[in-house]
Amino acid sequence: MCTWSPVLLDCGAVQADALTVDRLASLEKYSETAVKPRESILATEIEWLNSIKADLVVSDVVPVACRAAADAGIRSVSVTNFSWDFIYAEYVMAAGNHHRSIVWQIAEDYCHCEFLIRLPGFCPMPAFRDVIDVPLVVLG
Repeated sequence: MCTWSPVLLDCGAVQADALTVDRLASLEKYSETAVKPRESILATEIEWLNSIKADLVVSDVVPVACRAAADAGIRSVSVTNFSWDFIYAEYVMAAGNHHRSIVWQIAEDYCHCEFLIRLPGFCPMPAFRDVIDVPLVVLG
């Protein structure tokens, strides 16, 4: 059985339009969304995972999901072609090293993921220990 739960665990990037990213605002929004309430998020997610008797967490590269799963004693898998530590590292440099600890926390969270299913067009993702590359799948 698969259970899905809509909850805000990360926030992506703050964009004025499809091509314009506000790097500092993105880092500040992530801090407000996932760093400051981190302990509460972890406690809530661990409690929920245990309540549904989850045995696997699959995420589209949500850092805290990897950590919550590990803390609950549950395996986790990420499926993606990018990672937020890679994306935010560039934001940190462009924003004058504000929120540098975010990148380290995200990478540490990813280390708890059992493996990464890496999609084509990927960026470097060294925090993931085991990687399974999958090809582009297209139905015609």
